[in-house]
Amino acid sequence: MASFFTAVSAVSQEASGWTLQSCIDYALENNSDIQLSKVDKQVADVELKSAKGTWLPSLSFSSNQSFGNHPYGDPENSYSGSYNLSANWTVFDGSRTSAIDIAKVSQQSANESFAQSKNSVIQDVLNIYIQILYCDEAVKIQQNALTTLEAQRDRSKGLYKAGSISISDYAQVEAQYSAQNYSVISAQNSARDYRLQLCQLMGIPVDLSLNIVAATYDSSAVLAAIPDYMTVYQSALSVRPEVKSRELAIESADYGIKSARAGYYPTLSMGASVGTANGEKSSLSFVDQVKNNWSNSVGMSLNVPILTGRKNKSALEKAKLRKSSSEIELQNAKDQLLWTIERIWLNAINAQTNYKAAKAKVKAVEQSYELVSKQFEVGLKNPTDLLAQKDELLSAQQALLQSKYTAIYNINLLRFYAGESFL
Repeated sequence: MASFFTAVSAVSQEASGWTLQSCIDYALENNSDIQLSKVDKQVADVELKSAKGTWLPSLSFSSNQSFGNHPYGDPENSYSGSYNLSANWTVFDGSRTSAIDIAKVSQQSANESFAQSKNSVIQDVLNIYIQILYCDEAVKIQQNALTTLEAQRDRSKGLYKAGSISISDYAQVEAQYSAQNYSVISAQNSARDYRLQLCQLMGIPVDLSLNIVAATYDSSAVLAAIPDYMTVYQSALSVRPEVKSRELAIESADYGIKSARAGYYPTLSMGASVGTANGEKSSLSFVDQVKNNWSNSVGMSLNVPILTGRKNKSALEKAKLRKSSSEIELQNAKDQLLWTIERIWLNAINAQTNYKAAKAKVKAVEQSYELVSKQFEVGLKNPTDLLAQKDELLSAQQALLQSKYTAIYNINLLRFYAGESFL
């Protein structure tokens, strides 16, 4: 039933088109990795309840029924029964409080792991979504180039028939047209491949023509102000789950040290029981036997560790080492986070710089290509000159497109690490 509603929801969304936010929302709801992480979070909740349950007393009932055979005795057979109700409560156990604290930290750590899984899916969706936008726009550029080449091929055919160009020049244009047609197909294949990845990430049936709503990213978005990487880093330290989980590991290690020290403390427990018994050969009735054999007991037990074969000392030393390891892992997580943000920040700056240069180059090459095209029309330029200029224009357009979406992706990624919304 759940899969049915999932399919209905996907079809409904497809009708209106998939935006970046709708892709993220759907993936967060249906991605299998997130579902598994959610189960781990629920397990941690149960573990905390289990740790708290150690404070509660235990109560149990037991009964023993036995039949004895004595071939040479009198009587030969005998039957007896016993009934016992016992309760036990550990009044003091130094490790019990630490166990609850550790379970609480584990629960918080599971929540951070869940958040980390969500962040990973969000980042993957962002990456694939931007790649789809890039590929869709690349297809349009390649198709426009193909349309232009088709017109030039037809023009070259006419010039060849008129004797204005040689057959080799005409063949060169024809070959360039075929190569451009292949480029169009290659760009379309890339767009379909990324749509396949997005469908798999969201957990929906494969749709190679997935209706993606193209976000409008103009020059102002591409050239948006890039925050200082240290500013992003400071914000990320307070929101990124990979850092919080390492901080929780240190907190858990502190409780582990307390638990190890508790091994030196005594344990005090209380117990009580009531019981009775009956036998087959007694002259008394069952009720009278139960009454006469009724017994009550209550007591306390104190266990004081004196010599434990270095068990407690070793446990304490290992607990302290685990804390040292957790502190190192926290620093490594912070370093890795800083390095990642620095790389994203530099990629964004480089992409913006490339975008400005590519934009200027496209404008210049377009003017040059237009001039060469006109000269080709009147026979002042041969096909080689025209095709070389066309390749340069196509290369400049691709560089502009790549720098545009590289900048958009990395700027959004910086905002994501800082805990902000996407552009």
